[in-house]
Amino acid sequence: MMLLAHSADKKKNIPEQSYADHVNGVVFVAGIAAKNAAKYALSNGETLMRVVRDAAEYHDLGKLDEENQKVLTGINKEKSLPVQHTEAGTAYLLQNNEVISAVLARSHHIGLPDWPHEENRAELAFRDEKENTRIRVDNSLNQLCEMHNT
Repeated sequence: MMLLAHSADKKKNIPEQSYADHVNGVVFVAGIAAKNAAKYALSNGETLMRVVRDAAEYHDLGKLDEENQKVLTGINKEKSLPVQHTEAGTAYLLQNNEVISAVLARSHHIGLPDWPHEENRAELAFRDEKENTRIRVDNSLNQLCEMHNT
């Protein structure tokens, strides 16, 4: 079964998009944007490009969740994904001490964080507010990463 990032939209004649094609496309386009921006950086241009690349690569990791794939493939008919898909990429990047990449991946979908609020959340900073979502992602993160890397 092909893993999807986007369902087909038959009304708009838009085909489904595989997870791999989507991630590769986002990494490519984000990389060009970061490289163009890095030209103007007085320092840390390489860091900017790495941070953006990492955020782009993992921004949709949660779409690989089994319940989300059931919706994306059309097995289950729902208007939205049942598992918050931003949490997996955010969790993975935080786990790897890539805080800025995690914030970018999260912010791409949810918007910029309330920094004082996140600071007060201590070890839960930038993680999903819902405990059941965090637990589900923590329990499946290794599997999602394996799927991402195949």
